[in-house]
Amino acid sequence: MKKLIVFIICGLITSPAIAKKIPKWMEKSRKAVLRVTTFDKDGRIIRSSLGFYVSETGEALSAYSIFNGADSATVTDTDGNTYPVASVIGADDLYDVIRFRVTVPKKVPFLVATTDPVPEGTGVFLLPYSAGKTATTFQQGVITEVSKLKDPYSYYKLSFPLEEGQSNAPLLLADGQVFALAQDDASGKNLHSYGVSATYVRSLGQNPADVLHTVYTRIGLRKDWPEDVEEAAVSLFLLSGRQDAGTYLKTLHHFIATFPDYPDGYFNRASHYTSKRSELADNEDTQAGFLSLALADLQTATLLSRSRENPPAYHELEGDIYFLREDFPAACEAYKKINATSAASHESYYKEAKALEQIPGAQIADIITLLDGAISKFGDPLPREAAPYLLERVEHKIQLSLFSEAVEDYNLYYALTNGEVNDAFYFYREQARFRAGDHEGALQDINQAIALNAEAPDYFAEQAAVYVRLLRYDEALESVRRALDLAPDFAACYRIRGVCHVRNGKASEACEDFHRAKDLGDPLVARLIREHCR
Repeated sequence: MKKLIVFIICGLITSPAIAKKIPKWMEKSRKAVLRVTTFDKDGRIIRSSLGFYVSETGEALSAYSIFNGADSATVTDTDGNTYPVASVIGADDLYDVIRFRVTVPKKVPFLVATTDPVPEGTGVFLLPYSAGKTATTFQQGVITEVSKLKDPYSYYKLSFPLEEGQSNAPLLLADGQVFALAQDDASGKNLHSYGVSATYVRSLGQNPADVLHTVYTRIGLRKDWPEDVEEAAVSLFLLSGRQDAGTYLKTLHHFIATFPDYPDGYFNRASHYTSKRSELADNEDTQAGFLSLALADLQTATLLSRSRENPPAYHELEGDIYFLREDFPAACEAYKKINATSAASHESYYKEAKALEQIPGAQIADIITLLDGAISKFGDPLPREAAPYLLERVEHKIQLSLFSEAVEDYNLYYALTNGEVNDAFYFYREQARFRAGDHEGALQDINQAIALNAEAPDYFAEQAAVYVRLLRYDEALESVRRALDLAPDFAACYRIRGVCHVRNGKASEACEDFHRAKDLGDPLVARLIREHCR
């Protein structure tokens, strides 16, 4: 008989659930408990633990360590339904907690969080995950100690240890409200368990700069945006320099889906489509499609910002898109809108000039005026950065035969670059000087070009032409010889040598060279043959 009594007593002790009264709310509450599973980029399981819903829209809480290093995650409810984790809302690796959002098709059962603090001695329940139709196991005990987590939140010590698989389960009060997320005894003694305030975990969110914090970068899942759109825009900007083109496009899609009425989201995506189209697609048709998408986004941004004046950046991007689509008149009009404001810059003037260049019948003088505007925007004195714009202006001045002005721009370019120029610079300035009538200056430049590069036959041919103009025929002949040594079929050199022979009274030699030049395709020698070779 004594053995039977002892057996019964031991049975009661080892089977505590027999003595527990199941609260009425537990059956409903258990449906909010989840099995959380995370995966690497190849779809392999990394970890699995518990979590629970705290909102009907799929917001849930669990442990940060489950998500660390994960590329994706799912949750499975007590009915066996599995849903993907959509995004991370907030995280704290120090206290090993995370707040995340699950993609759910409808409203879900959830636990209501109580406010801190819950006093010491309060009776509590631990509700683990249980598949099936009824709750079969739970833990019951009391809070033995309350300490500060982060003001005003609390950290709790509990009278019972966790059993296997109960980490991150919800800890509830007698009325069914959740007050903490269960954690193991870190000492390893397994005499007690602990709870992190559920209200604290629910408070977790992200500041703008958190997108670069390792707490979040270690997790491959998408992160939620700060609730304030301006703060979210800062996060978006920070991510722009950290993500590849494809990933950042997905980030932009998510931002716009979250803040559909914020115009700059569409502007940023339009800019991304435009500037990164070659990285987003490897064929011209798809790239052209991105330009169409960019224009549509820019138009949406413009409509959303009707209450305020569209910023110059909108007009500049509009011009860029039209330029890339080869609609140059529309590009000109877009850039013109910027240049009519105080926001005009050397770039906006330059872009309008380049668009105008592509329009048939455009006046070269108008292009020069725009380049004048671009250069003037650099201020006085001009910085070195203005030097390339001078070379652009030189080309158009030469087209209008403004050779002296072209030489002035070349000289200014030389000064801005501290004389750090190559042989090509001297070659082109020589031609401008030659046409401006400065033959001695032209000779100095072509000699300098040859000193820097003695393997270019064009340079010796140009040197010979200068010598002819200076009536220095013997030196011209030497220059021709050197050019022909480098390029024996250089037609213009035979014409120049023929001219030298004419001036030296050698008519037969001249005609021989003229016909050689003709045979080689020189278009300028026919007149000389008519004049000197009857």
